[in-house]
Formats: sequence, structure tokens, C-alpha cells
Amino acid sequence: MSYVAVIVNPISGNKDKDELIAHLSTLPRHKILRTEHPGHATELARRAAAEGAVAVVAAGGDGTVHETAIGLIGGNVPLGIIPLGSGNGLARHLKLPMNPYRAHELILRGHVTRCDHAEVNGLPFFCTMGIGFDAEVSHRFARSGKRGPLTYVKSVIEEIRNYKPRRYTLQLPDSTLERNALLVTVANAAQYGNNARIAPGALMTDAKLNVTLIRAGDPFNTLRAAIELFTGTLRWNPLVETFATTHLTISSPEAEEHPHIHLDGEPMELTLPLTIAVHPGTLPIITPEGEEV
Repeated sequence: MSYVAVIVNPISGNKDKDELIAHLSTLPRHKILRTEHPGHATELARRAAAEGAVAVVAAGGDGTVHETAIGLIGGNVPLGIIPLGSGNGLARHLKLPMNPYRAHELILRGHVTRCDHAEVNGLPFFCTMGIGFDAEVSHRFARSGKRGPLTYVKSVIEEIRNYKPRRYTLQLPDSTLERNALLVTVANAAQYGNNARIAPGALMTDAKLNVTLIRAGDPFNTLRAAIELFTGTLRWNPLVETFATTHLTISSPEAEEHPHIHLDGEPMELTLPLTIAVHPGTLPIITPEGEEV
């Protein structure tokens, strides 16, 4: 029998999430699948798709969405998202309802868009990956033990005090760029989360990656760039370069052997160079009908 699989992390969340999951568990043809360890959502998604699920729903934050989406790459079973996290980057880009019950209603309507995904050194991502200042903030934020926008702002302020820009080399299909930069972000979707739009023009259906590079510069324009993340006007900052590509390689003579990066907001370390590419139309996602994503 076909069913809707709902993947949830039982450790994270609050009373409102518990009430939602209790409600969904009473609905016909809904099966609640609880994760038990990192990476388990990917396993559960693959198994549900193979066993006849008509949709696999990630009910949680960006980490749960990221893991669930990996398990559905290349198939025809769509990803549904009920945003229950602090950032909800992919859900906000897709213009999904932030109210979880309305998000569930949207999933039942079942309008599916085939979206792109990207990879860095063979690891999938769906929103953004970055190296430099934003990656260091992501690592500091993870170490803080607390979530939410105020903690993130505090991490930004603490990191910027001592952060030194680095030299990066970007190898593109038809050119090479060398820049002294605060950060280099490669975006498949427009934002990090919390409506912080690092690549306002990015679409998940154009078979392209949007690269945002913020050069080292004066404190005024650096602060201005931080504000413009939330106003959608970052591309007009004089320190910002943006361009689109299908693939690129990032290296740096000044970075550590295994530098910090972030992948859909999750901190990790990878070995340079970073080889990044887009894969068109590989992930079906339930989206609002008529919205350009």
C-alpha cells in the first residue's frame, strides 16, 4: 500500500513538534520514521522510496532535510518538507509555508518540481557550500551548543574580530580568478537560511551554480554586506562579485590542508582543492504551484 513517509529526528525539537508528529501519526497512510544516528535519514528515505512511499517528508531542520534529500537523488519519489528548524534555508528558498500544518497541506496537494542538486568532492548539497568567513562562523555556531538567529549573530561578531581574509584561486570552465576574499560561497539556492540571501538570483531549476565572492575591503562595505544579506541587495555591494557556472574548482595556498567549509550550513572539513559541479533535475521536490524556485 502506498503511503507518505515522515522522517523526524526525535532528539531535536520542542512541544510544538511533538504535537505535530502525534497528529500526523493518526492520519491514514502516514508512517512516522524516527532517526537513530547521523546519516540515518538518508537510509530511511531510500528504504521508504523502494517500499512504495508516494512521498518522503523531512519534518525537521536543515540537517534532517539535507540527509533526507540525499536518499531521494535520482529517483521519482518526491521530497516534502515540513520546516521545524531555526534556519529552514531550503524551505524558505522554495517559498514553503513556515506553518507546519500548512506545509503538510501543501505536501498533500503534491505539485512536484524537479530541482538540481550540487556536489563538492562527491558530497551532495542543495542550498549552499562555502569556504572562508561563513564556514568559520558555521563551525563556531555549532560549537556554541545553542541554536537560533541571536546565537548566529553572536558567532558572526566573535569571528569577525580576528578573521583574516585569504587568497583563493577559482578555476572556471573558461577562466581563472585569483582573489583575496573574506569568503567564497557556491549556491544552488538563494540563501543560507533565516532569509539571509547570499545569492539572490539563484534558482534550483536552471542547471547552474551561483558563486558569490566577497573581497577583502574597508569595514564600512564589509558591514554593509552583512546587512544586505537580509535585504536581497548584496550583489550591488562594491566588494561583491557574482557569476554563474556549471562547475568550478576552488583552491587556496593560504588555507589549511583540511580547511573548514560548510555544507547546507553543516560544518565539516574537506581536502583542497574543492571540485564542485551541478546536476540538473535530479531531485523531485513538492513545491507551491506557480512559484519560480
